[in-house]
Amino acid sequence: MKESVKRTDQSVTELLLKWGSGDKGALDELIPLVYDELRKLAASYLRRKPGAHKRFGHKPEVELLALDDALNELATTNPQHSRVIELRFFGGLTIDETADVMNLSHATTERYWSFARAWLRRELVA
Repeated sequence: MKESVKRTDQSVTELLLKWGSGDKGALDELIPLVYDELRKLAASYLRRKPGAHKRFGHKPEVELLALDDALNELATTNPQHSRVIELRFFGGLTIDETADVMNLSHATTERYWSFARAWLRRELVA
């Protein structure tokens, strides 16, 4: 295993432990690490998948770039909605966990999640 991968794994583990112990700031450090790693894994998976998205005529790399662009735009225009996407999709948190981390009500978190998914879907289809 490469040294940089070991360091990243250790950092993620340490941040997860801190977050589990109640250090909410650890989550802010954790999300970029996890997000970057998930993007790399998704790109690798899509490259290996035979016939990936051929029926749509798109290359997986183009789709990932479009997703990244859309997420960056959402973060600029609606940072709270973008944060919900990061925590739910990339962080794997439940609605209740996301609401707790963001200090929002369950209903507000649900609304942000619904809006952000619909917005991303529209952006990626356009």
